Amino acid sequence: MSGNGRVRNPRVILNEYISTSRQLCRTFKGEKPGDLPVINLKTAEALSLTLPQVLLALANELIE
Repeated sequence: MSGNGRVRNPRVILNEYISTSRQLCRTFKGEKPGDLPVINLKTAEALSLTLPQVLLALANELIE
């Protein structure tokens, strides 16, 4: 369940686990967490942020 009481899509949950594990692997290999260019589009939308295409192109990963 999410914070609003609705059941979440299992595929979304799986994608979040995969994304998190990739970031952890990179961190364990010595990269600094702050250097990982990951953009969470859902959070950006919730904050009413408009992200420029250049920024989206530079990201290694986009989370929807």
